[in-house]
Amino acid sequence: MTVTATPSLLSQTATTPAPSSTAFNPPADDVQLVGCALTDDPYRLNYHSGKFVGVADLKITNHSSEVSDYSVSVEFVNAQGERLDMSYGGAQKLAPGQSQNNNDEDAHGTKSIPAGTKVTCRILDVIRIASTQ
Repeated sequence: MTVTATPSLLSQTATTPAPSSTAFNPPADDVQLVGCALTDDPYRLNYHSGKFVGVADLKITNHSSEVSDYSVSVEFVNAQGERLDMSYGGAQKLAPGQSQNNNDEDAHGTKSIPAGTKVTCRILDVIRIASTQ
């Protein structure tokens, strides 16, 4: 059996990604953790739970060249690094260069955490996809 290389394939060269691409603007760089706390504030949680839960305040800025949606997974860990809870936050239809920093995209935990527990928030993953109109 003979394998012949196609000349057009041999002449192709790797190109540097465009500045608006994910390689230059990774989704994780679009998300900042601006706060981490325990709260029992019913207005913050949109319901009165009577318990403390973790809240990760997120600021999301779209550094891509397209209107984008975001999903951010966050974990809440104790001083020993043990996961106490996990949650998701996000934003929808952020225009290029647009930022959001309000309760809509914050990650709110659901598991009860004892008051006074030292909690650290960690961003686990950020997914950015082009919005559909």
